[in-house]
Amino acid sequence: MRIPENHQWDPLQTTIINLIACCLIALAGCSRSERADNAASPALSPAAPAQPPVDACALLTAEEMASIQGQPYQEAKPSVQAYDGFTVSQCYFALPTPSDSVVLNLTQATAANAPALRQQWDEMFRGARSRTEKGKQGESSPPRNIPGLGEQAYWKGSAVGGALHVLFGQTHFRISVGGPGDTDAKIDKSEALANFILKRLQSQQ
Repeated sequence: MRIPENHQWDPLQTTIINLIACCLIALAGCSRSERADNAASPALSPAAPAQPPVDACALLTAEEMASIQGQPYQEAKPSVQAYDGFTVSQCYFALPTPSDSVVLNLTQATAANAPALRQQWDEMFRGARSRTEKGKQGESSPPRNIPGLGEQAYWKGSAVGGALHVLFGQTHFRISVGGPGDTDAKIDKSEALANFILKRLQSQQ
């Protein structure tokens, strides 16, 4: 519709037209600003997925178990729990002779929690190195240092058994070997199994 040149605008019409013009100018300004912000801000890339915890049952094969215990395991029974930023993966390697079975516990930390894991390790062995502790099942001797295994390794034993503890990177693990034999024999078997475990942990880094 063409408006005559001599048309007289009343005050209400003038106010409405001015409001419409202001809105159009404001919308145009917002559109330009949004396009500028989008051009200046790079797109955010998705965060890298967290590395899944290592499966303790995948760290030993039936053949490796047979080479140490004289018989392959029949079943590997896993369990996993998380606490205080750590993941604890346990595997019970069931052998045909139940008393010969092997238990592996693997404690893992993320890179951010690695200092806390090492502090936990130090606390486990700092006090134990300096005294003989009495456990529920009999007298235990101070931990025995096992050189050349992982970053640090200790055997903790008692009158009824024992276990080998190994620190490596952002993990430490505990391996308990069943079956006949004295403490030295158990340590030798545990060391052999620990070397298989360390080889796989190293390959996964």
